[in-house]
Amino acid sequence: MATDSLNLTSESSREGTRRYQPQLQFAQVIAIIVVALNAIVLSGWLLDIQVLRRIVPAFDATTANGAAAFLLLGLLLYLSAAPKRAALEASTGKKYSLMLGIAATVALIGLATLLQYLLDVNLGIDELLAIDSSDSASRIPGRMSVLSAVAVLILGVVFMLRSRRLAPVLREWLALSSFALGYLALMGYVYGAEALYRVGATAIPVQSALCVVLIAGASLLLPPHYGFMRPVVSKGPGGLLVRPLLPVAFFLAPAGGLLQTRARA
Repeated sequence: MATDSLNLTSESSREGTRRYQPQLQFAQVIAIIVVALNAIVLSGWLLDIQVLRRIVPAFDATTANGAAAFLLLGLLLYLSAAPKRAALEASTGKKYSLMLGIAATVALIGLATLLQYLLDVNLGIDELLAIDSSDSASRIPGRMSVLSAVAVLILGVVFMLRSRRLAPVLREWLALSSFALGYLALMGYVYGAEALYRVGATAIPVQSALCVVLIAGASLLLPPHYGFMRPVVSKGPGGLLVRPLLPVAFFLAPAGGLLQTRARA
């Protein structure tokens, strides 16, 4: 009887995985992009190659700690979106201590960085991976920005909850909040609104903001879905109506507004 139940659950999980196959594949592509981007930046720090540290030369470079954190988040996203792993988790309920450990490490990096800002202390983690020889007077050498640390902490918690299959609705809202943080920062760069990407003397680099948007957005696509994501990914009329509007609302409309602003200028 137990075997029959397990087989039914396994079949159901495989069916669910097939249903969400495009979303899982899209999330894995996003994960590969994030990992590759931050691997380049991190190698620039480790090999002391200045040009590799700045994907966008006109803006601040992602710190070594920031690149490492986003690389690990990309790895977590890739593992979470692996169809076989998703099916196995759904059918057996097995918890993956490796993913939990990686997610906890990422969250601790973000938390420790925030504590350094809040308590005005140096825990010795900023230049743990690489020495920051830049002469920027606007930030502490090697320390990621406040907004980067907040995003890293939130996304680390998101994947911690996911690895333990806890608080799915809270997980979605946390992912949405990190998406909003990264998106507003990107819009700040697009429209020249410095207040959207800078806190005090520190600004989240544009490539870090992009990584936040990509990781948070892709994590929201991962099944199972609860709360506000359920109607978005549904195959019903609501989902079919909402999904095409999202790219327009988040990307095409701001791009059109930017072009109009530039034309008037």
